[in-house]
Amino acid sequence: MLQRILGAVVIAALLITGGAYAYRTLLTVPETEEEITYATTEVERGDLHITVQGSANLNPRYSEQVEARSDGTLEEVLIEQGDTLEEGEVVARMSSEALLEELEQMERELDRAREELGMALGVDPQEALDMDPNQGVGITAPMDGRVQSIEVDEDHDVDRASVVAEIIDDSSVLVEAEFSQSQFEDIKEGMTLEMYPDAFSGTVDGEVVDANPVPVPRDNRYIHEVTVKADNPGLLQPGHAMDISLGSGTVEAEVAGYSDETLVWSQAEGTAVDIPVREWESVQEGDTLVVLGGSDTRDFIYDEQIRIEDKQREVEEKRQLEDRLDIRSPIDGMVGHVMIPEGGHEISEGQNIAAIVDTSMMSATIEVDEVDIVNLDQGMEAEVTIDAFPGEVFPGEVTGIDMMGRDEEGVTVYRVQLDVRDTDRVSPGMTGNVSIFVDEAEDVLLIPIESVYAEEDQVMVEVLEDDGRVEAREIEVGLIGPRYAEVQSGLEEGEDVITGSTEDLLDQEDLDEDTPGILPQGGG
Repeated sequence: MLQRILGAVVIAALLITGGAYAYRTLLTVPETEEEITYATTEVERGDLHITVQGSANLNPRYSEQVEARSDGTLEEVLIEQGDTLEEGEVVARMSSEALLEELEQMERELDRAREELGMALGVDPQEALDMDPNQGVGITAPMDGRVQSIEVDEDHDVDRASVVAEIIDDSSVLVEAEFSQSQFEDIKEGMTLEMYPDAFSGTVDGEVVDANPVPVPRDNRYIHEVTVKADNPGLLQPGHAMDISLGSGTVEAEVAGYSDETLVWSQAEGTAVDIPVREWESVQEGDTLVVLGGSDTRDFIYDEQIRIEDKQREVEEKRQLEDRLDIRSPIDGMVGHVMIPEGGHEISEGQNIAAIVDTSMMSATIEVDEVDIVNLDQGMEAEVTIDAFPGEVFPGEVTGIDMMGRDEEGVTVYRVQLDVRDTDRVSPGMTGNVSIFVDEAEDVLLIPIESVYAEEDQVMVEVLEDDGRVEAREIEVGLIGPRYAEVQSGLEEGEDVITGSTEDLLDQEDLDEDTPGILPQGGG
């Protein structure tokens, strides 16, 4: 608890100061003997507030550096000194061509991995990660058509990237023929030719889909290769002979194959546990041709899902790096300094762009002499006024007190640190007038400090009675401020205490500096 009664040095200093002040300002010593005239003050009730005061420049309590979060080119700077910012607000933008190219490549690889697993499982690529590895892999038909062949057997192992079936579209066939140079003169792509199959009676019309204008040597002559696409009435198969009718005769031809033939590859490995189709059976796109199962298939699905998840994580991390190209304010505050005021510079990760100061709380450091420092403790409340904001009071708190004093022109002073709050509108460097609350006494008797003097270790005042007599009276004081002292006993409200006279009534010799404490302990 704060000690409310000052020691001998303090009261002596106050009494000397008060007495000297009263003697110089209130009294004029006459050159000739006259009747003594007294200056008095009535004992009144009031409130006494004890504070320690000082002034200091206000500076931000916290600040943060705005740093580049990746290497790249600083394209533009969006802030200036003094701008007010919110946390997360973009202050500058960067670009990194290498980063963007790397991200695009990683995204392509991720899409490809999804598509491959989706194809292997026969599902949408976006659903591949949700598939149960224990359910096996269904190899499906890539198109509508007929199963030309099944290349695997049940209960046999199937390797990844091996052919498991062939699907054909036998609704049309491709017919190849060799035309002499004279016959080729009348052939044009897109024209219709009439053909006679050897396999059955009747004719088949076909369209020229390719006519090679480059003569090819064949059996001591030059020929031109021509391909004709014809609808298949159902019996035409590769190898069947055909005759193509021309105005000048016929040309021998042969069914080279079906117009669309596709090999079905396994995208996984495992055991063929089921083959639900037969050769020459008609299928539609997506129908299951072979089902793979077993531990190899399960491990394949699991490993591929893990691979895709790893790629997703890598892409997300790279996207976060892309987001780092937008440089943002780390805190709410004011731009204190801009190190790089404009774009067009190559910068590195961690390089400072600007300094942001948090003006919601300022710090101040005042100097206090050895008389006042004993009354201060950390956590004490303070009030700060600023000339730029007349009538406003900013709350503060003592946060630190130097243990060691230093000499300042013959006076020992101590530094006291304070935090000042609610300073959002205050510019760094403004001067604050600080008042630290020490103690208070409410509704107590008060007398001017210049009315108090010491006599033989007693605190005394002189009371001017109604009949003009002067009575020296011992009192007990509590709080003592720079102008008033609290009276705890010895005086009554309304009495007049002498603050000065035409004769110096204060015996300065009673205020010897070596006199021990002249004020008794009290005041609570």
